[in-house]
Amino acid sequence: MIKSLLLVMLSLALTGVAQAADGAGTIRVTGPWQVSVTAGRFTVGSDTVNVRASAAFDIAPPPLLSVQNEQHAALPVYNPTAAGWTRGAKLVKLVAMECTKRGLLDPASVVVKSAAGDGTVFKRGVDYEFEPDWATLGRLDGGAIAANQPVLVDYQYGASRIDSLVVNARGAVVLVPGIPEVVSPQPPAVPSGSTVIANIWVPGRSSALTGDSLYPIIEPAYPKTVSAHPVAEKLLPKTWAKLNSGQTVEILTWGDSVSTGAAASDVAHRYQERFATLLAAKYPKATVHMTTVAWGGRNSQSFLSEPSGSPHNFEEKVVAPHPDLIIMEFVNDSGTPTAVLEKRYSGFVDLFRKEGIEYIIVAPHFTNHQMMNAPSDRISADTRPYIKFVREFAPREGIALADWSQRWEHLQAEGVPYETLLLNGINHPNNKGHEMLAQALIDLFGG
Repeated sequence: MIKSLLLVMLSLALTGVAQAADGAGTIRVTGPWQVSVTAGRFTVGSDTVNVRASAAFDIAPPPLLSVQNEQHAALPVYNPTAAGWTRGAKLVKLVAMECTKRGLLDPASVVVKSAAGDGTVFKRGVDYEFEPDWATLGRLDGGAIAANQPVLVDYQYGASRIDSLVVNARGAVVLVPGIPEVVSPQPPAVPSGSTVIANIWVPGRSSALTGDSLYPIIEPAYPKTVSAHPVAEKLLPKTWAKLNSGQTVEILTWGDSVSTGAAASDVAHRYQERFATLLAAKYPKATVHMTTVAWGGRNSQSFLSEPSGSPHNFEEKVVAPHPDLIIMEFVNDSGTPTAVLEKRYSGFVDLFRKEGIEYIIVAPHFTNHQMMNAPSDRISADTRPYIKFVREFAPREGIALADWSQRWEHLQAEGVPYETLLLNGINHPNNKGHEMLAQALIDLFGG
């Protein structure tokens, strides 16, 4: 019986079924743009809903939107050796913060014309070039586009969307379409009294749905455990004592572009400010001072390499202020070999202990799946060597670890395609992402 049940579950998994068990309903992709739901029981966290009748839904393909005569006052020279998002001018409709959203441009649709109205259409590879994945455009030396010549650009691009399958109070399944967006689409609002059983991820310019398009809602809320003895009580005893006795606590956040605020909507929504706010609410008699020393596009070694007098010198800007607590966030350390990290981070531990500074290491958030060397954005287990390193290093050395990565690992169970939290489509989390780290930090103090 057990063997046959396992075979049935394996067969269902291979056919793109999102949920299946004895007596349970199922959700599966049944056509290029069709999803079917069978009658049965669906478990969403601690709740159970029953679908009374099977139903099939046609899912709208991602829209292809057109731009005509987008004006560019001048084109820079195309730089084929630069990062894709910096090779030339950005096509405006695909701008995602400081870069462009990759993969949404239809390369065959690009037409570059003279803005003089003389009907001149320029030739790709002769007059101009563009990076098709990142939608950046530049003129070519020797071509017909002059240095300060205005041009017009026509192109088409895709937009992404999250649709939701919900069960209403009558037990019927309803499809609620989401709103297409170039970056960070969100699940749609659902009718009151309904239960979302799955989200459907429709990336821009995708050609069909697959089993990976289905995001069943398994556990809509991130589980938390309340400990009688929070991590901070043991591993951050000085900070813990000051907070509980109502003293002033000096905290220094040290990191890269994420710690500068990057995609946070304002300073108040940066993770460190949100953490300070949560601490102040938990310990109203204490005073929390938060300062930030952060440098976009750099890693921890960058600070060590800076000379005296630099605004990013490690000794002068991070150590010399002698904070009670340092929070270290470096997603940019992720590409560093483990042996190098072992030596460098051991040095931090020795120095901070010598100086009487307590220390939290952040296990960083997910970046886009290409940067994480993953085949797709379906990531529920972080396999980056850096994550393995900090998860082993911190407990071995008695260092507090704010495991932000663990929180991102759970997003799939919540029905959330994690890349929708990256406002630049690469590595800068939105306000929700910052809030998740603030929560990981406050959890060290008991939540």
